[in-house]
Amino acid sequence: MQIKRKQGDQGSSSSKNGLRAAILVGGIALILLILSNVYEDDYYGSSSATHSRSSNVISDGASASSSSTMLRGESHDSDNRAEQLEQQQERRESSNDSKNTMNVKANDAPDEDKEQNKALPHESSPFSLLNSPDAIKSLPACQAIRHDLPPSGSDSDHGISVTSEFDDSHPAIFTGWSPPAIQKWGDRGQFRNSFGSHAQYVKGRDVRPLKDKEGNQCKTTTRFLIDTMVKLFHKNNPSFEDTSNNDVIDNKKSNDGMDLLFFTNNVENPSFLKALSSDYSIPTPLANLDPFSNDGFQVFSAMERGSSHPFNFHDAAWLGQVAGSRLWFFLPPNTPKGVVGPKVNGCDYLLGRAPLPTGTTACVQNAGEVVYFPSEWLHATCALEPWSVGIGGQGGNPNIYDQNFENLQPQTKEATVVEEQQKMVECGVLSEKDFESMPSSIATKGNDPLAEKPNADDEKDWKWYDGDLNEYYNKLERDEHAKRDPNKITSYAVHRWMGPKPNHSTLIHYELVRQAIYELVLGQYAPPSQSHSKLRVFDAGCGLGAGLMWFGEHEQNWELVGHTISDEQHKWIVEDLPKHNFEAKLRTYDEPLEDGNVLPFNAVYSIEAAVHSPDLKNSLKAWSEALLPGGVIIIIDDFLSVGVHRDDPDVDLFARSWIATSVHTTVEIASWADQMGMPLVRDRDLGSEFQIIKRNYRNKVPELTDENGRVHQGWLGSKIRQKLMVEGKISYRLIALQKKGTVKKK
Repeated sequence: MQIKRKQGDQGSSSSKNGLRAAILVGGIALILLILSNVYEDDYYGSSSATHSRSSNVISDGASASSSSTMLRGESHDSDNRAEQLEQQQERRESSNDSKNTMNVKANDAPDEDKEQNKALPHESSPFSLLNSPDAIKSLPACQAIRHDLPPSGSDSDHGISVTSEFDDSHPAIFTGWSPPAIQKWGDRGQFRNSFGSHAQYVKGRDVRPLKDKEGNQCKTTTRFLIDTMVKLFHKNNPSFEDTSNNDVIDNKKSNDGMDLLFFTNNVENPSFLKALSSDYSIPTPLANLDPFSNDGFQVFSAMERGSSHPFNFHDAAWLGQVAGSRLWFFLPPNTPKGVVGPKVNGCDYLLGRAPLPTGTTACVQNAGEVVYFPSEWLHATCALEPWSVGIGGQGGNPNIYDQNFENLQPQTKEATVVEEQQKMVECGVLSEKDFESMPSSIATKGNDPLAEKPNADDEKDWKWYDGDLNEYYNKLERDEHAKRDPNKITSYAVHRWMGPKPNHSTLIHYELVRQAIYELVLGQYAPPSQSHSKLRVFDAGCGLGAGLMWFGEHEQNWELVGHTISDEQHKWIVEDLPKHNFEAKLRTYDEPLEDGNVLPFNAVYSIEAAVHSPDLKNSLKAWSEALLPGGVIIIIDDFLSVGVHRDDPDVDLFARSWIATSVHTTVEIASWADQMGMPLVRDRDLGSEFQIIKRNYRNKVPELTDENGRVHQGWLGSKIRQKLMVEGKISYRLIALQKKGTVKKK
């Protein structure tokens, strides 16, 4: 498909009346230009180094009809734009694409165009600001032409599957964008865990770093910046109500308080943007444009609901929405400052707190959509939902917009929670009282902050290992080493015990795994005593080797291999355990076939270890590739309950304290596994089957303290895990995935 670039305005009215009208409007525009300065932006906008402006200005005195006409580009290319709008409406109707539009109407559009510009109802999140009782029900219709991107791998020319040309002189929206970022970043907790250690500037509404009392630019980590944004949300919305039962969203409080914008680029923060780069790519039609193909820079934007970028302008830009949704307001180039009015939070236009500038158009951008606008177009945004995240690019260089901040370097040592809190106080973001009374993370039911996290003061009493799983387990082993008996497997099989007393045991897990292997791989029931089957089995996260020892005693013909990343655990296996017939390696379980071990396995099992994977989807892929056809992956672990969001504050605390970087539902895992040719063939709720809540926890939610005075964060993790299970937010399950193909029995 040809991408059309307009080189200039063409065509004019030949009638005398049209000429007189044009002269009249032009004269008024010239007078107003002299009387009022053209709108200048405070950030990412025009400066002495930016482009010069033309004299085509929409007059304050211009009629609403004239303004509407110019916004549609009908003063010079009405036929093309009208045709594009008509095609857009036809595509919407034919595809029933109601989820991508708002229930809005044209603002002062000519009567003959009202039907054409009327948008279809918008199916927004129940927590969207669009559902606020204060939200304006009729906004000017979105004039951006929508283009459908083809599925990944399509050979469509330039990636556009529609017949209309992409006009890069007007804003446009591309739908069907599906980069890996949508899956990886859509969960705030997962993003926080994945990129939490990267340094960030603490920026206010003007997108410039705040400064402390000594004039130093305020910096923090991604992790703490996200937490602080959540704290500010609660502070600015003290009466926020749970809308999961159709309660009212309370947005009556004006957003006049401190607001943080998580907005950065690859010039000031190269390591952070590089870490993100593998999870997205620019749509082909935009990649071919000069501002993005030859120059420009990458940008990242994350906001809480109600946050905003006020009206500003700069070079051409694109932004792909990864999570949440945002509302865009557009004004054409050279709109006078008098028309735009004072800088306000863009959400104030939606909530009726500020008058909408004449000639404004409004567009809703949902996750999976890319917004493009050309140079000099004024735009403002409003985050409609919590964790509204976008990634994109912009022409030019940040330096010409007074954004030439010192390059941020990767963090070598993360500050303590107390140090970070003090920094936020010194930078004027929050007060010390705020940290005593507000939650430390955001809770969501359907992506919205509804509940408080356990008091942050509780966390100060625990010893944290900053995500270092090796040291986490090394310290646990050093603390508990004296309790181990190499000749007694139950002393180092440190799983959650199951079964009724006095016969409860931590060895039942191995019996369950063995049973599943026999039934799924060998097609028979596991014998009560030793068998003669010959299988290769991999223990993904073998810990202290208890599972390998148990299987070695019960299946002497099995070839057993296990991996652990803990030095102390591996030392125990090598130096303390009795003679055994298995091999334990000190390495990640994502590499089952490394070190010359090229023979595939019949089975992979992981007991309470898969939850530690930095990327469980990647781990499953590695395990699947190490299996023979018909082989199985068996996981016993904690899984997120369907309907519970990963950003729930208790789930987040569990993830941090347990270093549970892969807390997922079995539905998510089954979906990934299907793509790998590993369908889910077994899903047992062990929590219900073995009555763990009743027998282990006595139906009680525990206090987040250790009765024995232990301070290792893992003990906090065990407490919060109990709390989550009692409350039904996680479940303890055995799942089995089987690789397609013929089972090879031995």
